[in-house]
Amino acid sequence: MSVPSRPTRSNLHALRNAARQETRALAEERAKHPFDDIETAPLDYLPKAWSEPDGALQDTVYEAYDLQAIRIDGAAEHPTALVQSAAMASVPPPVPTYRPLLPKTLVADGLLSAPQLESVIYAGNAHETHLKGWFKRGEIEGQLMAAADDDNGAFRLRKGIVPHGVV
Repeated sequence: MSVPSRPTRSNLHALRNAARQETRALAEERAKHPFDDIETAPLDYLPKAWSEPDGALQDTVYEAYDLQAIRIDGAAEHPTALVQSAAMASVPPPVPTYRPLLPKTLVADGLLSAPQLESVIYAGNAHETHLKGWFKRGEIEGQLMAAADDDNGAFRLRKGIVPHGVV
């Protein structure tokens, strides 16, 4: 009866390195086309007329949250109750124009709620535009300085959002 030989240390290293190389090759191939098999579509929504929330705003600090400027047919309800400040509820939000291209399953399977989809819409809407003015880097790390559009190294900054507000 022969006893199977134990793998040598160099054989184990060779096997490990081959497995790592195969894993890297697979990851590189997947990275080239990560979303090819995901069916996408522009998110469809409709503008809706804004109206002040029911009740006296001055009597409350918070109001129940609901989409105020748009309607997303087929979107899931948010799983928990959402509120917003009475001040935010008393101001009509802008009607967005941005239509994100999203995997169809996000709406069809209810993976994102209507308020979450609304946040994606407003983020994209803001990101499509720039802040006013031009900027250049200052001498201190992270410092921005106002610049003319023709200054060497001048650049513009895209808008972003703070939840339920555009900056």
